[in-house]
Amino acid sequence: MPVWSAITTLPGAAEAAALGEALEAAEPEPYGVGVMEIEDGSGLFEVAAWFDSEPPGAALALAAAAFGARPFVVSEIGERDWVSEVQRGVTGVSIGRPYAGGSFSVASGNGAIAYTSGSPDRPAEVGYNNGRGGRVMTDLNSDLLDHLDMAKIEEI
Repeated sequence: MPVWSAITTLPGAAEAAALGEALEAAEPEPYGVGVMEIEDGSGLFEVAAWFDSEPPGAALALAAAAFGARPFVVSEIGERDWVSEVQRGVTGVSIGRPYAGGSFSVASGNGAIAYTSGSPDRPAEVGYNNGRGGRVMTDLNSDLLDHLDMAKIEEI
């Protein structure tokens, strides 16, 4: 089942909190509302709501105007499990440490994901997934490792 998000920004903590409260009383009722400060020194706050069905655009436009917010950006969030998609190849950047971990970053325009991609016997490279399949973008470690005969790593 698709989920819909409606996100806007506006200046002022009190105004953002009031818009968040107004959204909680909206019809159809969102199943989640979040208000957070954008920590870039701009003084802006983000207000987001998530719905089970497409939210009414006119009501969101009125709410944005009433609270001095930018127009809401409404998006349908598909059913694809991006976390599982990416986590298969996410690794840390440290050499010699057996700890699980990794990093990723999501593009704001198209939702593509860049992540640290690797395996137990190779340090991380930069991976990329745009929803149509992932691939490793770099080959940073070949000059270090290609001439070595690496041991096979087996899970215990």
